[in-house]
Amino acid sequence: HGATSDMNIGYLSHSSPLATKALMDIRNLICSESMMAAFGVPKFIKEQLDRGEYSFQLNGHTFNMSSFGANSQIRGYNVNNRRIDVLLVDDLEDRQENESEILFDKLKRWFFSDCIKALSPQGRLIMLGNIVNRNSIVNENCASPKWASIKLSALKQDGTPLWPELNSFADLIAEYNEYASKGLAGQWCAEMLNDPVAANTLSIDLQSPEAPKLTLSQVSTNMDSSQLTLQSAKRLGDTHRQWLFIATTKLQHLIGR
Repeated sequence: HGATSDMNIGYLSHSSPLATKALMDIRNLICSESMMAAFGVPKFIKEQLDRGEYSFQLNGHTFNMSSFGANSQIRGYNVNNRRIDVLLVDDLEDRQENESEILFDKLKRWFFSDCIKALSPQGRLIMLGNIVNRNSIVNENCASPKWASIKLSALKQDGTPLWPELNSFADLIAEYNEYASKGLAGQWCAEMLNDPVAANTLSIDLQSPEAPKLTLSQVSTNMDSSQLTLQSAKRLGDTHRQWLFIATTKLQHLIGR
């Protein structure tokens, strides 16, 4: 950072209370025994817990951390003649609010007009979040060549779980079937696969050339029509994951119920 050793770090979440709480957790992590053993002992020179603002010195550097909520006053933020060097955006979006075109447009305008413009000339923005809705800044940024993106799913392309110690394949399918039985397959896709599926998309014909073929031998006919067997789900998982969820809505037609 040139002549100065300061770094300004911002933490942005959907609401100010959430961001303030998360930044407090980060402060506590910095002060944990394992972190101090690895990086040294920080010397805090400012701690405003209720406002989510901290300053500390570590290894000859000064770090200023501040929390922000969506649509808050972030533009113009300046500490020691520096703007934000690193902005961590974590779970900025709300599913219900994004269903409103007006609210989504308001958030997107604020994000690109105020939030990004609050960065220093060499500033970096790191964005974390689920694609909770087709109206999604995260979704749009993942599709943009201007952003370096990593999109993770609880199920990998080969149908195996990303983190089997946390969620086994059987657990994931059981949870999906529970959501599907309540008409919430699309919500499960968004939460677990970062791939929201709209109701009209779920009606695509399974015999489409782009879809995997699902025969009666792959389906357990003694199950509820919203469910798949683990075997058939694994086979579908070897192709595009979203077809698993398209398939479940078509079983009733395939088995003649």
